[in-house]
Amino acid sequence: MPFLPTSEAPFGFLNPLHAYVLNNAGPITSTNWPRVLILPLVPVTVQCYLLQFPDTQLYRIGIGAVGVTGLLQTWTHYRFYGMWLSIGRVSSASRMVCLIGCIAPEYNAFNAGLGLTFLHVAGKYVQFAAMEEPMVDPYTEKGRSRVMSAVDLAMNSRMLDLGSVGIASVGLHGQASVPNGANGHVPVAGEKLKPVRRVRNRSEATARHFLHFLVHWTTLDTLLWLMSNLGPTTIGNPRGCPNAIYKFVNLNTFVAFPSLYPIVVPPILVEGVVTLGLAVGTWQGFSMAYHFFATLAVGSGFWETESWERDLFDRPWKAESMLDLWGRRWHQLFRVGLSLPNS
Repeated sequence: MPFLPTSEAPFGFLNPLHAYVLNNAGPITSTNWPRVLILPLVPVTVQCYLLQFPDTQLYRIGIGAVGVTGLLQTWTHYRFYGMWLSIGRVSSASRMVCLIGCIAPEYNAFNAGLGLTFLHVAGKYVQFAAMEEPMVDPYTEKGRSRVMSAVDLAMNSRMLDLGSVGIASVGLHGQASVPNGANGHVPVAGEKLKPVRRVRNRSEATARHFLHFLVHWTTLDTLLWLMSNLGPTTIGNPRGCPNAIYKFVNLNTFVAFPSLYPIVVPPILVEGVVTLGLAVGTWQGFSMAYHFFATLAVGSGFWETESWERDLFDRPWKAESMLDLWGRRWHQLFRVGLSLPNS
């Protein structure tokens, strides 16, 4: 078994684990989805509640061990396979969950997203267990309860305003304090804080997030349509295709302006466009999900409008350097987890 990924073993030394999941995982259904998608967040929410008090690390370590074990059990035994039930035989609520959670049986992207989510939550368990001192949420001064602070920290994967509860400024040691950045944001090295914009009311903020959700959804759907029509057996194959980009680029000939002045597009240019398309798809997909949840959070009235004002991506096309792109303008979902070994 090769250690590094190959065409025969695309997951390298993890290939046996991947094979085990494929052979043993059952489907996510309309009856077990809370166990798969909701239950893993319960222990981490308890962790986040305890994290607001001193001398709770031993309890958080125990909860973290239980949480990671439960995540591994869930990840290896459940995955998306297709529509959960016949649409005509389910309630309207289950129908909506079904349409959002599993659009087509071949869409492996949902399983990839589920795996990334579990990895991200596992990182939270480890991170919150390792932190020695409590964290302070400045929104408690504005009336937010400790329970709401715990829920926000557990589900908050924006990694943008989390500096306001001490992660960016504290790491694993030292108590957090209320920062002085714009909108309660702790600036990172080299970051240029944007000026504080006009404060939106709840209706305006909800409408903004919903509009962004529609724009990102439409853009992502357009990209998926182009992939499925231009490369139905390679990059657009819903069942997957090994070395899809290489086959798409080298087994096809693309001609620009065929009716005016035919020009054969160089393969390296095609590959660059496809790679850029994948990056744009990641951007649109993550932003679509972010603004969907922001619409619910702000529209419900449970969250402050300003706590969701910073978007997941900050105009990546305006990046002035690779550090500016990856360190600030691209999503920061894994910033804290990847920084933990250095703390």
